[in-house]
Amino acid sequence: MAKFLDSLNIVKQCRRYGVGLWQCPHFLFLVMGAIIISSIIATYLTAQWFFTEPQLIALIVLVVAAILFVIGHIIVSSFERVAEASLAKSEFVAIMSHQIKTPLSIIKWQLNLLKEKGIKIEDSEAKKFFIHLDEENQRMIHIVNDLLELNRIEDSTIFLNPSVFSLKEIIDEVVGRRRKENLNTNVSFEVKTSENLPLVFADKIRTRDVVSHIIDNAIRYSINGGKITVMLQGVPKCVCCSVRDEGIGISKEDQKRIFSKFFRAESVYKYQTQGLGLRLYLAKAIVEASGGKIGFTSQEGKGSTFWFTLPVPKNNLIGNNYQ
Repeated sequence: MAKFLDSLNIVKQCRRYGVGLWQCPHFLFLVMGAIIISSIIATYLTAQWFFTEPQLIALIVLVVAAILFVIGHIIVSSFERVAEASLAKSEFVAIMSHQIKTPLSIIKWQLNLLKEKGIKIEDSEAKKFFIHLDEENQRMIHIVNDLLELNRIEDSTIFLNPSVFSLKEIIDEVVGRRRKENLNTNVSFEVKTSENLPLVFADKIRTRDVVSHIIDNAIRYSINGGKITVMLQGVPKCVCCSVRDEGIGISKEDQKRIFSKFFRAESVYKYQTQGLGLRLYLAKAIVEASGGKIGFTSQEGKGSTFWFTLPVPKNNLIGNNYQ
């Protein structure tokens, strides 16, 4: 089926629009054509059973065919407008993200240059302003990068560069950085690692992004502080990383949509947390593209545990004790 659709250039067109197969006008046109042909044949056989006059049978078939063609045209045209809007949106996000990223990068470069030159700011208010400017600029860069990553995923142009590396090193690096950034908060970190942990086979840079996304989420929703526990353990043919927090948790209503694009839970507005609602969506897309799985458990008011798995190289199973 996939080869047949490829031969008709349908899959390529669906990817171009950035929509699923059943939302793609080219595929729907093919489906509606098959339905119309089948319906015409069924109408002919039914009319032949009840009527004997060929002119009446032909008229019934013609009327049914005309109605089906009109309905089919309306349906396909509607989905075509949706697909074109989706394509225009993706192109707009890509263009605007690149345009915004350039001045943000220049600001960051100039701020770093000021730091490197060791320029001292004596005025305390000016110093606070300088620090705030640096933080907000960095936050905007992260937002733009997330939008660009989203665009690549939707356009199926995301490129993974898998290699063999230690997931523990990634965890230690990210947790170490977050410890320094959250010295003045009530959030503490604990990393637990099982023995003889194998290496993983995935995209190292994007795996770091996944770890950062999940840990940042845990910090963001640890409103009253508490411990964030990161655990690494070997499971059959994979390494599992789990991040448990003691935060506000996720309501049962929100749990169904937690990995949805741009979804933000009601607790976000209650506690004034920042974000676009993209991080978990991006993490899920990257993990699944890497051949792993992702999930979570949560209880409102008691915290959440997010976990994901990444495959190990075939010749690097834990102790080679299982296949």
